[in-house]
Amino acid sequence: YQLVWDGSERHILKLPVKNYIWASSFLYAPETRQERQQHFEAFSSNNKLTQEKIMNFHSSEDAEDGKGLIIDKGILKTCSITQVIKTSEEVKMIYKDLLREGNPVFETVENW
Repeated sequence: YQLVWDGSERHILKLPVKNYIWASSFLYAPETRQERQQHFEAFSSNNKLTQEKIMNFHSSEDAEDGKGLIIDKGILKTCSITQVIKTSEEVKMIYKDLLREGNPVFETVENW
């Protein structure tokens, strides 16, 4: 499912099972979100996706080409990365805090 809040109402859409990347509707223009989608599609088609590779992809810093996902533009700054992995047996959530020294990672696992 995709859940989007546009500032006045929520939009819920059932999606086919495939890889997706989302970016905030409030922070990024549609063109930027589309560029990130294309960058992610290229990444996912050229790599065997693993939990670690996906976390590294999301941990890339804003490069000159603008494809990095961690940004620091003064008032606008990436503060965390959250990753959810669902299998038939469990749901695992990983939270990477980018504001605390050492970027601590917290994990929780629930049996499904």
